[in-house]
Amino acid sequence: MPAQAGMEIEIYVRVEFLPVAVFVSAPADIIFIVEQIGDARDVPDRCQEFAIAHQAIEPVVRGAQPRDVADDGFSGQLAALVARVSHFEGWELGDQFLAALRIEKGLDHHMAERLSGAELVREIRGVEADIGVEKGKHLLSLARRISFLSAGTGPYTGVVLRSRSLIILLALALALAAATTRKLPPPKPTHQSAFVRRWVKALTLREKVAQLIYIPFHGAAPNTRSREYRQFMKLVRETRVGGMVLVNWNNGRLTQKAQPYALGAFLNRMQKLSRVPLLVAGDFERGASMRVDGTTVFPQAMAFGAAGDPALARFEGQVTAREARAVGVQWLFFPVADVNNNPDNPIINIRSYGEDPKQVSAMVTAFIEGTRADPHYHVLTTAKHFPGHGDTSVDTHLNLAVIDATREHLQNVELPPFLAAIHAGVDAIMTAHIAVPALAPADVPATLSPAILTGLLRGEMGFKGIVVTDALEMGGIAQGYSSGEASVLALEAGADALVMPPDPEAAVKAILAAIQSGRLTRARIDDSVGRLLAAKERMGLDRRATVDLEAIGDEIDMPEDQERAQEIASRAVTLVKNDGNLLPLRAPAKTCFLTLAESHYSNEGFEFAQEVRRREKNATVIQLDASLPGASLDAAVEKIAACESVAVAAFASVAAYRGDVVLGGDFPRMLDALFATGKPVALIALGNPYLVRSFPKAAAFLLTFSTVPPSETAAVQALFGESAIRGRLPVTIPGVAKIGEGIELPGSSR
Repeated sequence: MPAQAGMEIEIYVRVEFLPVAVFVSAPADIIFIVEQIGDARDVPDRCQEFAIAHQAIEPVVRGAQPRDVADDGFSGQLAALVARVSHFEGWELGDQFLAALRIEKGLDHHMAERLSGAELVREIRGVEADIGVEKGKHLLSLARRISFLSAGTGPYTGVVLRSRSLIILLALALALAAATTRKLPPPKPTHQSAFVRRWVKALTLREKVAQLIYIPFHGAAPNTRSREYRQFMKLVRETRVGGMVLVNWNNGRLTQKAQPYALGAFLNRMQKLSRVPLLVAGDFERGASMRVDGTTVFPQAMAFGAAGDPALARFEGQVTAREARAVGVQWLFFPVADVNNNPDNPIINIRSYGEDPKQVSAMVTAFIEGTRADPHYHVLTTAKHFPGHGDTSVDTHLNLAVIDATREHLQNVELPPFLAAIHAGVDAIMTAHIAVPALAPADVPATLSPAILTGLLRGEMGFKGIVVTDALEMGGIAQGYSSGEASVLALEAGADALVMPPDPEAAVKAILAAIQSGRLTRARIDDSVGRLLAAKERMGLDRRATVDLEAIGDEIDMPEDQERAQEIASRAVTLVKNDGNLLPLRAPAKTCFLTLAESHYSNEGFEFAQEVRRREKNATVIQLDASLPGASLDAAVEKIAACESVAVAAFASVAAYRGDVVLGGDFPRMLDALFATGKPVALIALGNPYLVRSFPKAAAFLLTFSTVPPSETAAVQALFGESAIRGRLPVTIPGVAKIGEGIELPGSSR
């Protein structure tokens, strides 16, 4: 490789899949560097391999000029560069960021001037205390050698470093430092299919940015002349957003879900409007029934934890995949990988499989496996909410939550289910709007943290799939950041898909401005666009994006699926207190049954009441809701005077923007009045299991971990002794019972 001394030549180097574009002033430089990295990685025979690798830092190195170093944005660009290279290789980033920023901060004012090797050595030695002696030694050795070769007179004489030379030094030094700690397996190739490359090539920069945006929709079919429909047309056909997220909506009284056929018809229309197929997502946390009526009704995740059989979660995954694809949804925002180890958690709670990381991991894995049981209905799965939302007491729909846990706790409790999901091949991981001081600054949400998304998730945990934000309209983000700034910061942190920014157009404009200013690069956008387009191709959207409306009825709400879902709800029922053997009820005809619904417009309790009356036609069933005044509740208490015992079905669901999961209205006072009568009371918690700790005077505690109608039926079956009670607590209820406990009772069919 002949070259004149002092002449700058361009050489592209690839060492054990390490893509680095290197600019040097002498061949000896690159030969030495390659040999050093090769020795560290035990691959001396491959050290001399040279290959073109444009995908990593070469575009950034080419664009760096000496004047850039004086700009305030240079540190951010350098961090982004290190993040990109490290993400490509799956390196651990915490140390690399620290080393890069420490060195850059110490050297930037020396740019375009002669810098002695001794000064460089001192700067690198200063990093040793933070990143370890062994890494420090390798950094030191590399710095000395580069100084010697560049100056030609010795390791402690001057060396001219320009901005791009520093970038090269950092990238190579960081690669060497990472190689000394662990031997990484060869990373998976990032080849794009011809179809994805064609898509990418056909998109303008603005359209690529828009492909990262996912907008909400309700699933109804609005009139084509309505403002709502025109807005969808604009975002899909003109802005060209990448996808849509199905959400419920409230008509002022009731929460509404999509109807299967209307949903399929609307999505078919949107897909026909979009030049690039839309990826459609939904929070199908209890199957498609969470967002779509007329589909199989599964209980919440914690019910599966109480049932204790991963095969049930696997079955749910299989059914959910089929029903989702039938109505036009390809991306499931599930399973929930959060470990609910905080009894006061107002937003995860029964959405989690439990508080045991091993059990949560097993259930998460099983669900993912289930979605792949039938290749005809393959969907994308998403583990959420990274790095773990189970130990919070704040609803992030309202405010930013903080997890004050140690790194050790995170590694032992919060992160294992996400690692299990990664090992199971989960397609995406959703971020949490929580601050984790042990991982990043205390005021930075994980969604916007490079240390968490790129450093921890991409680097240390090796995740190569899609990183998707939780909804950017939530208070945990929206209260502190504009729609545009939050979107830019999320991309800088390492996110790929931006879910529901409050103003999609503002988000697109802000991202384009960030690219223009240098905060983001085109390569960074292409990286995320490539992942999302590849996902669309895996879902077969390049072949067909619409659904067969006539086939929907044959793919959803199958009787055998509903029967199995009911079985799951029944197996989840758990008894943790049974004073005087109150349950099963010895005299149902002499028992009063009360249902405590959360809203006057809710359907909660209707199934329970119907099932009771089916068994005891003349049973006293009183249906109440939290909006009733105290006088009405007092009257209800008076009506139970003739009953020997009381069974109270109390609903406490997990809902966004509420802030708690407790009994509403004047229900707590009413329960105290019931206890004061001296009659034995069986408290059935439908939903939040922790609420029973507030009512220790109840004679029996029966838990369903779910609010869905099948759980109401399961509770009645257990009360009447028809089904065996064999559930086990997937969480600890302070002052009541520990995880794994449960009183088993046999069942006898009537």
